[in-house]
Amino acid sequence: MTDTSYNPSYAPFANWSVRQAPVPATAHNLPASIAANGSAQTSLIVTEGFSLISAGITASQNGTMSIQRYLDAGGSVPQGAIVQVALTANAAANLDVLDGKPFASFKLTVTNTAGAVSNLTNFALLVQIGDPINTDTASDGSATITTGGTAQNLFGGATPTNGFAIYNPDPVNDLWISDTTTAAANGLGSIRVVANGGGYETPPGCKPIGAVSVIGAVTAQKITARRW
Repeated sequence: MTDTSYNPSYAPFANWSVRQAPVPATAHNLPASIAANGSAQTSLIVTEGFSLISAGITASQNGTMSIQRYLDAGGSVPQGAIVQVALTANAAANLDVLDGKPFASFKLTVTNTAGAVSNLTNFALLVQIGDPINTDTASDGSATITTGGTAQNLFGGATPTNGFAIYNPDPVNDLWISDTTTAAANGLGSIRVVANGGGYETPPGCKPIGAVSVIGAVTAQKITARRW
């Protein structure tokens, strides 16, 4: 579903219409070839809320493909450094911009470092909205208490990227968790996850501070855990 309510020349869709969309040739205007030792640039592409970019191309000569993002829709205030990938002659290349930094527009540049014309084929440019509630990236971290009364880290000691959830299936024994300190029953900085189905989930937009520590009173006590 194409959105033209904001500006029909903006590319390509509003983010409430679709989660992912290709940037059409009429919007990016990248040519089919680049002169020897030259470069070509797309039109300024206004993203209207899309926050992730993926580009693919095959060039007949060596060179580079790069993306510069801008904080404004006019392309005058750069957002961060240029993101770049090397191009090898006649080999497909892919460039992803997935760091989640906010931006309103971007330009893509293809540079030909060879002394002959570079022909561009299989060019594809996609924009995608981020996953604000992280529904697509959850992984299981369920475990059991190794030693009752001794704190241990979940998720192999890794800090969850965006958030986590802990549930307590034990019918009797509570769990205590913390992402700021070593978990302890009734301890400062610890959160109680009550027995018999209690749970804790990080609030939306609140990223964990550190590794998730957990403590339970009983060895082999079950922990249901997810991270995203």
